[in-house]
Amino acid sequence: MEILDWIVLSTTLFFIVVYGALKTKGSATVKDYLLDNNETPWFTVGISVMATQASAITFLSTPGQAYHDGMGFVQFYFGLPLAMIVIAYTFIPIYHRLKVYTAYEYLEQRFNIETRTLAAILFLIASQFATKQKVDWKRHGLRILLCSVLGVMANMLMFFKGLEITTPINGAVLMMATPIFVLVLNSIINKQRMQFSQAIGITMACIGCVFLMSSKGFSFNATTMPGDILVLINAILYAGYLVFAKELFNHYHTLTVSKYTFLFGAILVLPFGFTELQAARFDGWRWPS
Repeated sequence: MEILDWIVLSTTLFFIVVYGALKTKGSATVKDYLLDNNETPWFTVGISVMATQASAITFLSTPGQAYHDGMGFVQFYFGLPLAMIVIAYTFIPIYHRLKVYTAYEYLEQRFNIETRTLAAILFLIASQFATKQKVDWKRHGLRILLCSVLGVMANMLMFFKGLEITTPINGAVLMMATPIFVLVLNSIINKQRMQFSQAIGITMACIGCVFLMSSKGFSFNATTMPGDILVLINAILYAGYLVFAKELFNHYHTLTVSKYTFLFGAILVLPFGFTELQAARFDGWRWPS
């Protein structure tokens, strides 16, 4: 990326943060955040829906998908207008009448919390196995296992244990160092030279984030130091995951990488969380029959 690219990116992110902070300043509840207290005009809602359907990711990714897999995926977009009409005349009135915001919230009201949880778990499992792609385990197996350790097991254990000792504000400030660690580790591991514009952009972003957080009252002291160190190690580990996972994303689909890293990560985390799992009380849960 050139200096002009970093300027455009930094300006865009800054505008999004400032505009979002100003527009949500009076939002005190979930309803205010999601529905804007029913004060948003219909055309604004319509534009936001279309912007979600045809986002920047769509314009950037679909040409590559067409080049790699062909134009067969376009048939999906032909059915979108019809799907929108069906949703507008069936699901939206039900959601509005029941005052729910998601399909899972509707399942909880219609049945119970167990049904909602089960549906969410099934969706996550199905989405992970939606993409079937053969993995070259001989070439990338060790890297996938390393990403599971860095991005899931060690990362999550350090982060949650650190939050028990330090404060959420301290944790948020320390996690801002992740981009810095990514640049440093990327230059060491992948031998990619850090550009001056990258260093300046990351520094400006960190200063801006610290400035925004300063009003929340963060402080580092002897009491929070052990937790701060754990959160900082978590940031380094996650940066290592991003650096090592870059090679995997160049060869495999995102869902394929996530599927195996989270699968192996869950297996690796289980011995550390088995005691807490045994202490959990499930006697009040009633799964749907």
